[in-house]
Amino acid sequence: MSITLRSIVPLLLLAMGSTTCAQEHLLVFGIVKDLDSGGMMQNVRVRLVTDGLEGDSVFTDPLGRYQIGLPLQGAHVIEYNSSLHHPKIVEVSTENDMDALDREQEWGMRIDITLASAFLELPEDLVTMPAGKAAWIPERHAFEWDGPYTERYLFQFRKAVKAAKRD
Repeated sequence: MSITLRSIVPLLLLAMGSTTCAQEHLLVFGIVKDLDSGGMMQNVRVRLVTDGLEGDSVFTDPLGRYQIGLPLQGAHVIEYNSSLHHPKIVEVSTENDMDALDREQEWGMRIDITLASAFLELPEDLVTMPAGKAAWIPERHAFEWDGPYTERYLFQFRKAVKAAKRD
């Protein structure tokens, strides 16, 4: 499982064929890969849940790419689902206040996800635990990961995958 986060101002998405992002949204984009093969995963459902309410869903393209817009207010869960893989979730909070100048910017966050095969016996609490947590940090005028949380998760995930492959 890997996660990569980058906040970009202004957002440049020429490689993904888009040059604009609606203001009042955070554009989340990235690539979904298979843990074992490292290959890009097509048709992975990427679903947004905001403040407990289901929002938009998109599917990854043949190169494993996706993009989805998150409103710049609320607590968001992004769910990555594929029938033959364990699901993964990431939390992104846009609840902290953004000043007017920050709201005028076009914000983007790259989140790359690696999914493990559903045939691996992983602990249920690890499967349902967010793989990462990001939030708007007003003092830094940026979206940032909770780095220590993500590192602890990745350590637990790698340990569980290693144990499951031994069994």
